[in-house]
Amino acid sequence: MKIKLNLWILIFTFLLTACSETTSEEEGELFDNGGGDPIEGQWFLITINDTDVSNLDCYQESYIRSDGQTIEFYLLDLLQDGSCELVVDSSENLSIQEGFYYIGDEAIEIYIEGRKLTWRVNFDSTLIFEKS
Repeated sequence: MKIKLNLWILIFTFLLTACSETTSEEEGELFDNGGGDPIEGQWFLITINDTDVSNLDCYQESYIRSDGQTIEFYLLDLLQDGSCELVVDSSENLSIQEGFYYIGDEAIEIYIEGRKLTWRVNFDSTLIFEKS
């Protein structure tokens, strides 16, 4: 399933970049949250790379939750046999510096507009969540 492959690529890319310790002021400018609503709250996965997954088992239970100081990722994948597989279940320290979101020293590209949170994991991969 193409969604499954894309989800694995997204998660793998995220884990690689979250472990990186190099950042720069110029790099941080790419990850402006656009002055949108605060990240605090719980956000449920609704779209993977322009594919609506909001009504698919497993994806309905996938979310990001933040209190502004930590961010929790809980992402499930739908397997071909219809069962769910846990892909990510982690909590990380989150900081907001000059309007940019950071996990550790790594900026993450998150845009919040109203009740939608868009996380551009890499050049080819985007996840969209909706606030509950």
